[in-house]
Amino acid sequence: MKKMRVRLALVLIATALCVPSVSVLASTDVSGITVGAQMSTREPAYEWVYKFIDGKLYKRLFNIKSGEYIGEWIPVV
Repeated sequence: MKKMRVRLALVLIATALCVPSVSVLASTDVSGITVGAQMSTREPAYEWVYKFIDGKLYKRLFNIKSGEYIGEWIPVV
């Protein structure tokens, strides 16, 4: 039982010595930060636009940020 404890302790010490340490350098330079700047969100900038063509409902994807349509009109089933 004592030999097992000694072996376990040696394994734990050897494992701790083998793990590389990581040093992180943090910069405190905040000269590039603008106070009150708008933050962009990660929301999609697309929405579906619906339209009736010859009595049938169609949809088309619209990019809100660029103001352009994406793809063709698709019939809604």
